[in-house]
Amino acid sequence: MKILFAAKDAAMCTLFGLLLRDAGHEVVVAQSVPVALQLLERGGVEICIADAEFPQLDSFELVAEMRADVRLRGLPVLLLVSKAQAEERSGKCYGSGADIFITKPVNPQLFLSYVSMLADKRGRHKRNKA
Repeated sequence: MKILFAAKDAAMCTLFGLLLRDAGHEVVVAQSVPVALQLLERGGVEICIADAEFPQLDSFELVAEMRADVRLRGLPVLLLVSKAQAEERSGKCYGSGADIFITKPVNPQLFLSYVSMLADKRGRHKRNKA
């Protein structure tokens, strides 16, 4: 499954990229929201995972733009949120249209189980469209 991982932190992109690749996924990385949108618009991405902490345009705006675009509307989205901000941002995560949010630091097994759940959802969505 092709996954877009979007985060401003290069080390985070590397770490999550390795984790996802080890689980058998193809990973493309964006370190800004505009680059993430460009990669999504090219097509082929099946799941979007984004860190909620972007400086200018944030991940909530990324998700809102995805949900407004008919081509990207059904794409599953997982947002990563800092533990300190989880309570205040939970409503914003779901209000933006994200499917799931999890707090950092991330438990790798839990993270991969959420990715699998989103992959299953994506598979069902694609079958229903056919």
